[in-house]
Amino acid sequence: MLESLVLVALGAAFLLGAYFFFETWLRVWEQQEPSPLARTLCRTDADPERLALPHVAREIALAERRCPTCPATGACREWLECATPSGSRGFCPNAALVERLTR
Repeated sequence: MLESLVLVALGAAFLLGAYFFFETWLRVWEQQEPSPLARTLCRTDADPERLALPHVAREIALAERRCPTCPATGACREWLECATPSGSRGFCPNAALVERLTR
């Protein structure tokens, strides 16, 4: 009986460890993936020197916080995956910022 309890406890500990390892790995992987806004700025040929300006970097950081809660993630993903970078980005709440930085 005691051996069974030990095996169950070891199994549970292994499963918890595997779960936390997997969750940590996913979070690290997601942080390495560029944000949709960063991908949009790259795709629209935004000027890298302009993006490096401190006030612009702050604006971008604030705008990137909107991406995870954006209601248009599907449209954004489709636009980012399509072959041509042209087309309307009217669905994006950050469209005005993107337009300003790509002029």
